[in-house]
Amino acid sequence: MSAQSGPPYTRFVTHQLENWDRFVEESEIGDVTIDEYYLRHKPCKPTEEEHEKVMAELFADLVATGALVLPGACKVDDFQFTFRAAIDKDMQDGVQLTLKSEPELKPQWSLIPYYLAGAKMASMDTYVIKWLVLSIDTLLTTQKYNY
Repeated sequence: MSAQSGPPYTRFVTHQLENWDRFVEESEIGDVTIDEYYLRHKPCKPTEEEHEKVMAELFADLVATGALVLPGACKVDDFQFTFRAAIDKDMQDGVQLTLKSEPELKPQWSLIPYYLAGAKMASMDTYVIKWLVLSIDTLLTTQKYNY
């Protein structure tokens, strides 16, 4: 059987999780926390800007390594992340993924729960990658301009 090309509900984005694993192993960064890798320090409590930076750089690396494959003319720079704090104790902090060209477009699946604080590069949950796949696919499906 061929490599996983994303969940069956995706229309635009595919993923190759083994590419992320290879990047982490070859770079020997498996035991480094995601925050520490992208922020160059280990914050006690990351700021909103730091959460956004981590997600943006993680996203760029996922695409650069081929772990996430964007469609045709679509580029990493077409997207932006905005931190959204949980509004009550039963909710999870998240990052809103939007298109820079249509920042007002915020479909239901484009708010990604933020579970990365303290996670190691090697144990970066496929959950985050699958949320990114779903979020990007939802944005591209609902946007005015198709890639």
